Amino acid sequence: MNLIDQVSKCTGLELKEINILPARKGFAAKVEKQGVMMLLKAVELSEERERSLQKEARILQSLSNFTGDLYVAKGKVDGYFWLLRKWLDGKTATKQTIYIRENPTLLGNKRQFIADICQMLEKVVELYDLGYLHGDLQPGHFIFAPDGEMHLIDLELTVDSREPNPIYRGALVHYVPPETAAGMLAGSQEIPLDAVSEIYSFGAVVFYLYTRVVPVAYSHSMEDPSYDFEFNDMLQAVRSGRVRSFAQAGATPFAELEYILQRCLETDRAKRYQSFSELLCMLEEINVMMDEA
Repeated sequence: MNLIDQVSKCTGLELKEINILPARKGFAAKVEKQGVMMLLKAVELSEERERSLQKEARILQSLSNFTGDLYVAKGKVDGYFWLLRKWLDGKTATKQTIYIRENPTLLGNKRQFIADICQMLEKVVELYDLGYLHGDLQPGHFIFAPDGEMHLIDLELTVDSREPNPIYRGALVHYVPPETAAGMLAGSQEIPLDAVSEIYSFGAVVFYLYTRVVPVAYSHSMEDPSYDFEFNDMLQAVRSGRVRSFAQAGATPFAELEYILQRCLETDRAKRYQSFSELLCMLEEINVMMDEA
């Protein structure tokens, strides 16, 4: 009996496989029950990722208003921990914002881009106000749903800001701040995470969405967009603050946005925006300035 059949038996849902999905570790599949699409994720018991998937299950249950009531069920079977949630239709932030990369000089596109990234930041703030830091901000984790709602998904690395010493080992190298990169290099299990760290990560996400290039240059050339390098070498580049400009990324100038992002991406934490509200106000001001120009 395969995993989907076993979960079907546990839940009584008689799940039908639609397709198997790529998974960094473990198992993932799109399944359905009488036309209702769902996502099934599973990892082997006792693995490090089991703890993360358990955490995501708890958050999906406890923050149903934030997550859009996606939780369906969880359990253990045949050496696996599994999580079943409703399927979420929509566009990732990269697909949603393709217009800005296709025509970055169009004023309407600039206005829409600022509106879109403000909506993304508001979702980060909503989670923060509930007592959590996402911990793994990246373009694919922001979903623009067809109904206009914004979703922030993949909560496996989320940190409870009220917990004294939460387990946090870092996230995708392209979007982590220098202090997190330093902790990852040291192999720390309790890397500190706060709003100032998340502000860097959000800035890195927006930099990528506008330029289609990650903000940190991993090679000796600031203009080289490649990232086929050793993992620790990339972490070292992040830690040293090798953040490129829009011009070095080959992107069309957008001075007002670049100023804000470069401050988000400061190596010195004290020079970054110190609150989400300050950052949001600065982003919203861009559209005001464009209206007055």
